[in-house]
Amino acid sequence: MKIINEKGKLFGLINIVDLIIILALLAVIGAVGVKLLAKPVGETISPKSEMIVTMRVRGAMLYFTDEIMKIEPGEKLVSGNSYVEGEVVSIERVPYEVLTTTDDGRIVKAVDPEREDIIITVKAKENKNSPTLKIGNQDVRIGRSFIFKTQTFEISATIETVTFNG
Repeated sequence: MKIINEKGKLFGLINIVDLIIILALLAVIGAVGVKLLAKPVGETISPKSEMIVTMRVRGAMLYFTDEIMKIEPGEKLVSGNSYVEGEVVSIERVPYEVLTTTDDGRIVKAVDPEREDIIITVKAKENKNSPTLKIGNQDVRIGRSFIFKTQTFEISATIETVTFNG
């Protein structure tokens, strides 16, 4: 028995051109079916109700740290001219350490008396319909700069951790 006979039929049953057309139609119907019946990406990702983001301002002048410490936990974050779904959890000031060289050539850490680090913790709702994490219109990724902005204060920080609750 030949695979394709003298009439051009595959195994003597169906014309090869007809078979290609039928397979193409099945592929199109399958693709449309998957597109219509598949869940949106936001529903397939496990929901996380909120994210906790920790950021650090390195070497801020003391007058900045004095002012930022006036911000109360629960204060809303601002993006542009509107509040966003994020709020301050805590603000902490820690010594700012710099590397310096001693007289004998060793490199050691020293505390700068004129500057401090500021550690800011905020919580925000996660946008379940987006593949990127955002607070307002800013991307949230470890190592990325973040403009920490409230109604009374704005400073650039670096994101150090992102964790999820829920």
